[in-house]
Amino acid sequence: MNSGHPATDGHQQRCGLSHDRLCEHAPSLKLWLCLLTLIACVGQGHYQTLKAGEAQVSRAGVLPKADVLTATNAEANAALNSKTHSSASSAESLIHRDAIRQTVGVLASDALEGRQAGSRGGQAAAAYLVTELKKTTLEPAGTFQWYQEFGNNCRNILAKKTGSDPALREEVILLGAHFDHVGYGNVSNSRGGVGQIHNGADDNASGTSLLLSMARALDAHPPLRRTVIIAFWDSEENGLIGSTHWVNSGLVRTDRIRAVINTDMVGRLRNDTVKVQGWRSMAGFREILARANQSSKLRIKFDDTVNSDSDHWPFYSRRIPALQVDTELHEDYHRPTDDADRLEFEGIERISRWIFRAVLTLGNQDTIPPFRNEVFQESQRGVQYVTPLAATPPRLGLTWKNEPAEEGEIVIDYVRPGSAAALAGIEVGERIISFGPFTELNTPRLKSLVVTAPPVVPVLLRKPDGTQREVTLHLAGSAIRVGVATRSDPAMPHVVGVTDVIPFSPAAAAGLVPGDWIYQVAGQPVGSIQKWRQTADQMTEPTELEVENMGQLRKVIVTPILFSRSSGS
Repeated sequence: MNSGHPATDGHQQRCGLSHDRLCEHAPSLKLWLCLLTLIACVGQGHYQTLKAGEAQVSRAGVLPKADVLTATNAEANAALNSKTHSSASSAESLIHRDAIRQTVGVLASDALEGRQAGSRGGQAAAAYLVTELKKTTLEPAGTFQWYQEFGNNCRNILAKKTGSDPALREEVILLGAHFDHVGYGNVSNSRGGVGQIHNGADDNASGTSLLLSMARALDAHPPLRRTVIIAFWDSEENGLIGSTHWVNSGLVRTDRIRAVINTDMVGRLRNDTVKVQGWRSMAGFREILARANQSSKLRIKFDDTVNSDSDHWPFYSRRIPALQVDTELHEDYHRPTDDADRLEFEGIERISRWIFRAVLTLGNQDTIPPFRNEVFQESQRGVQYVTPLAATPPRLGLTWKNEPAEEGEIVIDYVRPGSAAALAGIEVGERIISFGPFTELNTPRLKSLVVTAPPVVPVLLRKPDGTQREVTLHLAGSAIRVGVATRSDPAMPHVVGVTDVIPFSPAAAAGLVPGDWIYQVAGQPVGSIQKWRQTADQMTEPTELEVENMGQLRKVIVTPILFSRSSGS
C-alpha cells in the first residue's frame, strides 16, 4: 500500500533503488547470476533456457522446488495440472493456503531485497510470477507477451482469460494487486529500519499471492461470459505508477472495464474482518459481495470512504466501479518486520475464495450497472445509516412488578396519572389476568403486547380481594405490526436498511438490529421501500426475511402479534 500520493500523469517517479545499498546487502554472486539468467530468459522468451534458469534459481534457494506444492496440497496440484475445465467448487479448491504460503515465501524472501520497483529483486519477483502464469492456459495481455514495460526496468505483468459470450467478451473484469515493495526503505517510505530489507509480506506479497491463486482457479474454470484480466502492478509504492501507466496506455479501452477489484495487504485477518472501499461505486456491489461470502463467513466492513492510496484509485477516479480490499494497517506496515511468519494464510485463502465467487458473478451476470457518479459526494459527506425513531409516547401508563404474584398474572405497582391505564380506572395492587385475548403473561410478553396492540383493548383484572373485573383500555399512539424504521439507499436497489428497532416489537423478537439490510421477504426481493412498508403493515403471519449485516446473510422469522377483531384490530 502506498504511503504517499498517486503519481500524476505528467510526473512519474523514477523506478529503481533510490540509494546505493546493494553491495552492502547483496546475496552471493552465484545467486544473482541465477536470478539475472531467469530475468533475461523471460524477456527473450527462450522457454528451454528459462526452465534451466528457473532450476538454477530453485537450487540457489530463491524459488521453491516444484514438488513443494504437490506435497502440501495434492488435490489442488492435480487440478492445476489437469488443464480440464472443472466446476466452480473444484476450481475454487486451487485457492489453498499452502499454495499461498509458497508464493509469499518466494516474494517475501530476503533474496529479493524487498522487491523495489526496477531493482533486480523486483525483476526477479516479476520473473517468478511469469513462470507461474506460464503453467496455466491464460493468455499474455501485455505489450510484450506477459509484460508491459515502463520507467527504468519497471514491468506490469498481465494475463487474461477471454470471455465466452460473443456479446459480452469485449467487457472486462479486472483483478489487480501490486507486487513491488520498498526495497531497503528510505526516509520517505520506511516507518523504521532504513537500510534493512523490507520484505513486504503483507504489503503486498499477500495480495499478489491471492491474485496468483485466483489466476490458477480461473484457468481451471470454464470461461466466464466476460473477459477477466489479471494485473500484477509494479511501482505502486512510488505513486501508483504501474496501474496509472496501464490505464493511460490504451491497451484496453477504459469504457470496456465493467468492474475492478484490487487487493492490497490482505494477510492480517483479525476478528474475521476485511475492509472494502468503493462498494458504493456500483449499485448492487454490496449484495454481490455478501452473497459470495456465505462459505467464507467473513465480517465485511463496508467503508463508505475511498482513499487514494492503492491501485484501485486510477480506475475509481476515472469513474470505473472499483473495490479496494484489505485487512487494514498494522504496526509492521513499511517496516523490516513485515515478514511471512506474521501472516494469516487461512485468512488469505478465505478472502481469495470469497473474491473468486464474486468474480464469477460479475463475469456471468447479464448486465453490470454503471459507475455511480453520486459516490464522490457520498464519500465526502459520509452516509448516515442510523436514524433513530422519534420517541413514542407511553401507550399504557403503568408499571408492574417483575415477578408475577401468581403464574401468568402481572401485579401493578404504579399508575401514571392521565394515562390510558388511569383513565380506565386501573389501580395499584390489581393484577392483569389477560390483555386482549392473551393470558399467561410475563414482563417481556406484556411489553410486546402493548407495542403491537390496537387502540382499543379489553383487559381482565383481579382485585386484591380476589374478585375479577374487565376494563377497556384506549391506548395512546398506533399499533406496531413489525417494529422497524427503514430507509432506502441508491447504492442498494431493491433492498431496505434497518435504522432503528422498537424494543419488544416482533422485529426485536426476531433479532433485527440497526445496520441490518433486508434483502428478501418470503423468498422474494424486497423491491421499493414503499412496497416493504406495505408488506410490513399487512403482515399477518410468520414471515421469513433474508437479512445481511457486515456481509453475512441470515434468515429470521418475524411473527406479528394479532389481536382478535373483537379487541379492536
